[in-house]
Amino acid sequence: MSIEATRAGFEASFEEAVFYNKQTQDENHLNKILKSISIKPGMKILDLGCGSGYLTFPIAKRNENTYVVGLDIVTDTLKRNTEKAQEANIKNVEFISYDGITFPFEDNSFDSVIRFPKKKSTAEGFEEVLSRHEKSIIESYRLTQTEDEIWITEQVNNLLFTLT
Repeated sequence: MSIEATRAGFEASFEEAVFYNKQTQDENHLNKILKSISIKPGMKILDLGCGSGYLTFPIAKRNENTYVVGLDIVTDTLKRNTEKAQEANIKNVEFISYDGITFPFEDNSFDSVIRFPKKKSTAEGFEEVLSRHEKSIIESYRLTQTEDEIWITEQVNNLLFTLT
């Protein structure tokens, strides 16, 4: 599947808000994620694959002395996010679209990189997908499973998101 096809699929998903909302409309889930992220004033945080800003917005709102960048391939969704941030007068957030291949930042540009954890209930076929890959590859993604979630964190230009 091409990046363009992937982008179009995600754009449609965010526009319809059906599948994505199954993953993101749980306040307990959101609070669990936010509590796991160690944020200090002055940090620059990258929300990699930010989509509709499920994590980006609350991080920026709760931590006004940080700068949060939402990065994704979904151009239209990021435009809506930017408008939403402007309407809500959230000044410490920026949304950037990229091609999904070339990482648009220098190494060590961020103090923390976050990725959205998936609920197991919305990750159908997860075990089957993992079984197709070598163990060393799976381990490199620092996979952690809880009772109801899958946390996948990966190295991005020498930056790691770590649960604290």
